[in-house]
Amino acid sequence: MQLKQQLQLLLQLHLLFVVLSVRSINNRYYFDYNATSPLAESVKSWLSKGDFPFANPASIHQSGKSSRRLMNQVRESLYSIFSLSESTHKLYFHSGATEGIGNIIRGFFELHPQACFAYASTDHSCVYQHAQRLSKHGVEVVELQVNAHGDLDTDALNRLKKVNKKILLNWTWVNNETGIVWPLDKALELKSSIPDLSIHVDAVQAPGKIEDWQNLNSTLDAYTFSNHKYGALKGVGHTFVRADFDFCPIILGGGQQESMRSGTENTYGSYSSMLAIEELAKNYNYKQSLECLKYIEKEVLSTLGEAGELVGSGSNYRNANTLYIVFYDVKSDITSVAFDLAGIEVSTGSACSSGAILPSRVLLKMGYNELQSKSAIRFSFTPIISMDQAKDYASIISSVVKRFSQK
Repeated sequence: MQLKQQLQLLLQLHLLFVVLSVRSINNRYYFDYNATSPLAESVKSWLSKGDFPFANPASIHQSGKSSRRLMNQVRESLYSIFSLSESTHKLYFHSGATEGIGNIIRGFFELHPQACFAYASTDHSCVYQHAQRLSKHGVEVVELQVNAHGDLDTDALNRLKKVNKKILLNWTWVNNETGIVWPLDKALELKSSIPDLSIHVDAVQAPGKIEDWQNLNSTLDAYTFSNHKYGALKGVGHTFVRADFDFCPIILGGGQQESMRSGTENTYGSYSSMLAIEELAKNYNYKQSLECLKYIEKEVLSTLGEAGELVGSGSNYRNANTLYIVFYDVKSDITSVAFDLAGIEVSTGSACSSGAILPSRVLLKMGYNELQSKSAIRFSFTPIISMDQAKDYASIISSVVKRFSQK
């Protein structure tokens, strides 16, 4: 081992050792809500009772009808919460956003193979992977670029106006990695200016993280959600799709849910979705969440100094729960372990494969270099937060950040 490598290893071990002094033995801090959320209190209370609707909602006996009534109750609640109507949009359940988004994209091009698919360079991997596959199969694919702040480039959007064919555009309302928001108003402007444009909204990160998350516009063609993100059971999501949106369902079988997604409906998961989203809608306070985030941001960045930067700080819109920080010259495998030893659970912006830290595709597309794209940490906080909690969070995060800061 070279001397330089030995010194780096000693430094890393030292950094891991010093954070032990701030480790909380019995109280861990979970700051990874963009990955998944703990179960909502209402869901936990329901589960503790053990009175579950076990029957297939498609069955005609009494137990089946009981499950169907429950599913109808869930559907009614979701339409109400998200401000949509059954007259404009159909609603179907699935296993989560990866399936739901894939069903819309693949189903659209099953019917319209000569159409164009447009997506942003910073979209979620499930969108990106579908774009790559479509391209390999001869579909025209347009990747829309973003600027250094993570906002969609205006020139890139104008490119769509020159595409002389049917287009499906994936619109990421809130980016899961950066917390950057692309308002639906911008998508509506495109929809009105391009005659043959259909827009699917990746709405996974919207609930409880932006002010207008309940206000879905009926003009846009589809919205997909992953319900464990807001406190429901894992393995269930839902999609609203306009009644006049043409797509060919990918999962075939018994024709459940108007054949949009065959298979026995997940009554447990769907009911947990209703409980969780109603609890969130009742308790979420956007202004309070934003105020708390701003406080944490100010304290943490003050401690960080010149040792890093906040991703998307110059963006036009950001959500109210996410801080995404690049630590200069320190890879995220080191910083993430340091936070973990301190009892703080966070996410790295880069992917791990066979023990190797890979650069974040999102950060690379925003113009960060390879080292910086391997050096980001994401903090994503609970949507229900008080200022006392924010002060506690800022203090515990700063206690680790200062180990990496340059004073």
